Amino acid sequence: MELVGILLTNDVASTVTFPAGLGYEFPDGSAENALFGSANLGYPQDMTRDSFCLFEYSRVAIPIRLTNLESFTVDIEPDASAFRNSNHNGALYYYHWSNGSVVERQFSTTVSSPPNEFTSSGFLILNEWYLVQRYPARFTINAGGTSGVYTEYGFQPSAALAIAGGGVGSAPGITVSAAQGTLVQIEKSSNLLSWDGFQNWHSSNTTNLTIPLDTLSPQQFFRAKAY
Repeated sequence: MELVGILLTNDVASTVTFPAGLGYEFPDGSAENALFGSANLGYPQDMTRDSFCLFEYSRVAIPIRLTNLESFTVDIEPDASAFRNSNHNGALYYYHWSNGSVVERQFSTTVSSPPNEFTSSGFLILNEWYLVQRYPARFTINAGGTSGVYTEYGFQPSAALAIAGGGVGSAPGITVSAAQGTLVQIEKSSNLLSWDGFQNWHSSNTTNLTIPLDTLSPQQFFRAKAY
């Protein structure tokens, strides 16, 4: 049996069912398809662990209920530096849903047959394979007139600079702090007029990066941009 997905409800007057578009199969090999019907699991207040005894989970999907979802985009890249570009030509996986229909869905040979997406104006489903922080990702959600971009860790990309060090026994430096999963482009200047690329940093394992200052340079300026 493979359970692709399930939507739950907090409405005690409604039974819990598989929504249309999600397939399932029972252990004895008999298959059902929710495109032609739905499996009724009972009322929420009557459900117990035994309600799911027939199912063996092989893939997890996370449903998110939204109001007036206008568009949803998933962009999975082999390297976080790709988020500096507006195109997604080299993406491992790209999915764009807008106003009730799939506008684009493509994946490279590196990703073998990713699960189908199920999106509607009332909910979206996040698939497990791109939620395990295995690859850099960006999720863009537009709903109810509000737009948000999120990293593979669920945070909105952000970066900030702060002075660090300078104490006794500590070399002067700066600290770059970023939300987890952010791509930070750090640039350096000696005059605030011309800027050179200094370092690209993807805040996956840590959210702070300390950069020691060049003590022989009379003045140094840094700036950071988040992607």
